[in-house]
Amino acid sequence: MSCSGDSDDDSSCKRKVAYVYSPEYIQTCDSLSKVPNTMSYLETQVWSTH
Repeated sequence: MSCSGDSDDDSSCKRKVAYVYSPEYIQTCDSLSKVPNTMSYLETQVWSTH
């Protein structure tokens, strides 16, 4: 995947990662997920590594 053309070179663009936390968002995602409480589980895993 690249930002410019057919190149697979990651240096062709700078990617940014953001973490968004919202209890409402997590609750909504948990209710829509095929695997119940997936977002709650991931949230726990993210914060347990810090």
